[in-house]
Amino acid sequence: VGFGWTIEAMSTPVRVRPAPYSLAGCNTFANGVYRKAQLVDEWADTPPLEGSSVNAGARIMRDLGYITGWSWHASVDELITALITDGPQVVGTSWYEGMSHPTDRGFVYPTGQLLGGHCYCATGYYGGRNEFIRFRQSWGAGWALNGDFFITVRDFRRLWDEGGEGVMPIGRTRTV
Repeated sequence: VGFGWTIEAMSTPVRVRPAPYSLAGCNTFANGVYRKAQLVDEWADTPPLEGSSVNAGARIMRDLGYITGWSWHASVDELITALITDGPQVVGTSWYEGMSHPTDRGFVYPTGQLLGGHCYCATGYYGGRNEFIRFRQSWGAGWALNGDFFITVRDFRRLWDEGGEGVMPIGRTRTV
């Protein structure tokens, strides 16, 4: 959650590609957001390093003055539209074993055992016959394609239908 929100806060909507992957100096910030989110999330018994919620991350980013609010997406189509028009969007979905092993082209697939939930940041959309969404998450530039990975829209719809969520930050006041 801390990294998903930090990546969003590092991005700008005018870039065609997100900034080069570097969390140098941001690890402390992201971990701080994560730990604070655990204190205010919906689950009183969340053990350390066992997750938090996208909503709690949004609350912390607002409280820290990085955004003034957030809005929940009702559908994948709404998220894609916001991604195109407004820039990076923070998402949370189930995370499967197959998603931890990107292909040489950076694609991940929701196959294998369900490992739990994961928060990451949507940073781009590619339409057409084989439409897909580009994402970035907390595992660094050595993972996938310099930290970026792709999920087909078809697979992302499946993840969404399993309880995935997406948030549009409103009123970003500064970047990390």
